[in-house]
Amino acid sequence: MSVYSTNPGAASFDRWAPQGGTLTQNTSEGLCGMSFVYGSEARPLGMVLSGGEHGESCSLTDATPLLAVEISLDLKREIEAVSIRQMLKSDYAQALRLFDRCYDLYAKAFPDTNEIESPEDLLRLLNRESRLWDMIAVVEGDRVLGARHMTLLQSDHPEIGAFVAGEHLYVDQSERKRGIAKSLIAHTEELMRSWGARLAISEQNDPNAMSPELLELDARSGITTRQRVNFWKNRGYEGVDAPYVQPPLEEGKEAVHHLRIAIRRLDPSVPDSLPTEGYIQMLKAYQSGWVRDIDVDPLVQEYCDAIRQEHPHRVPIVDLEQVRRCVKLNKDA
Repeated sequence: MSVYSTNPGAASFDRWAPQGGTLTQNTSEGLCGMSFVYGSEARPLGMVLSGGEHGESCSLTDATPLLAVEISLDLKREIEAVSIRQMLKSDYAQALRLFDRCYDLYAKAFPDTNEIESPEDLLRLLNRESRLWDMIAVVEGDRVLGARHMTLLQSDHPEIGAFVAGEHLYVDQSERKRGIAKSLIAHTEELMRSWGARLAISEQNDPNAMSPELLELDARSGITTRQRVNFWKNRGYEGVDAPYVQPPLEEGKEAVHHLRIAIRRLDPSVPDSLPTEGYIQMLKAYQSGWVRDIDVDPLVQEYCDAIRQEHPHRVPIVDLEQVRRCVKLNKDA
């Protein structure tokens, strides 16, 4: 069995080992620093081998699974991790085909159109050189199994520094419960750490702030809002006990008031609270990608004022399921 990439500059594995052996990556460079993981007929279904990133070998016993590939005696699946941003630079036509497939899954996974960017805006972000924004796709040939969007950002606050907004994560419904989402999270968090980020933030639907109608709409994705919360909590994500509003992503869309910010402490030395002004800088850096006048936008100003009122000095990091005890924002703003 071999696991390989058809993309220029990608890593290639052409050796595999039986149970108890090692897997060696022959090339000296991985695909954008990514690792591949796959199973072997010699091991029970669901077990994985792990390839190193820069020509090193990883033992089967201490390997960290990054991307899991299901193998059976009569079915071999060759799966790879792809940076759409990097592929746009090397194989634009193929990148666009994969991007379209990603977007189809993305739109199904987030039924509330106020929560998702247009395909034009996503491509603009992917092609922008001034900001590291990427779409990491898990693909099998031309078929996309899942993807995650994330962007590297910078806060001027010394306690925050570089951080990542790990945005939307989605997996094809027919591929769920096979470990792809968990493995994709582990993989992208290793990338985040390699970028020097100590924190990752993401927007999460807050079931405690949603109407029955919104909860029903969210469930059309194939997973309920509370199941999402539980999934991210089990991946080590926590909640920020502070007000938050997502301003409209584009003209014609509405602000989203039922979100909260979830946070992942990539560095265990990060304390259980964040400096209020540093946290506000994080949010502004994130939203500056689509809010034109971030420093005067009324919704941004309102939630920043509410954060300062509720937490003048530090914003607590709490259990992701904890109900926020925060100032209610004016939804008519």
